[in-house]
This record gives sequence, structure tokens and C-alpha cells, in this order.
Amino acid sequence: MRDDASTKGRSRRVFLDFVVDGRPLYRLVRARGLDHITGLWLEPTPAPGEFWRQVEMLRGRLPGDAPGGRVAVYGCAECGDLACGALTVDLQSTGESVQWSHWRHEYEDVDRGWTGSDLPEFPELSFDRVAYGEALDDTLRQAGHSFN
Repeated sequence: MRDDASTKGRSRRVFLDFVVDGRPLYRLVRARGLDHITGLWLEPTPAPGEFWRQVEMLRGRLPGDAPGGRVAVYGCAECGDLACGALTVDLQSTGESVQWSHWRHEYEDVDRGWTGSDLPEFPELSFDRVAYGEALDDTLRQAGHSFN
């Protein structure tokens, strides 16, 4: 769990982060100078169903909310609106694994529509499908949500 304490007039956000090989991915986001957090907000309380919806997109059960069906894994720390900027991945789920690949920083430009840039410094990730599902179940438990 991360607490993105209020600085420079920003609102306080408490959110769950992704940890891979013992290291939080949020460090990569901040090292790139981006002010984005996961959509797994705990405080302030997200809109009803929004936390569950984010988890279902990460499971691949719902289509991604970013252009081209990509999944936003980090978004605007203030409002969560993808148009403000989001880090997105292609999420592929097979019988044995779940992959996150082709990271992009995307945002909506008033004049040009959706635009962005690739993030080659972000790793392609592959997760054991069963362990990945169990981690998402734990995420829902931590947030106090019920699931099937």
C-alpha cells in the first residue's frame, strides 16, 4: 500500500501498488517524473464498483479502458481520468500466464486526440496465471470487496 501524501497542492491518495520481484513499479513511474498512481485507490473511497472494475480489467475479464483496448495500470493521481495521462499495457492472458507488454504513456490532446509515447525502459512482465489471480483476489480482500 502506498500513501501519495499531499504535496504541491495535490490531494492525498492511498492506493495499492504492483510489486514485481520485491520492487514496487511505482518507483519506475516516479523515476520517469510522472505523477500517476494505480487505479486501485483506497482513499478517497472510489466510486462504487470502480475498484472491482479495475481488478476485472487486470484479470482480462473486462476490456481495457484505454485506446485500442489497452489496460491503464497507472493514471492521473488527482482524478483518475485517462485523458490526463495514463501508463498503459497490452494485457494478454493465456492458459498458463498473463503478460504485460508494450508500455505506453498516453493522454488526450485537445487538438490531436489520443497521443503518447512508448516506454521501453518499463519491463515486459509475465506472471503465472494462478498466482496472478490469487494476488488480485488478495487485492480485493485488502480493499474489503467481495468477489466470485
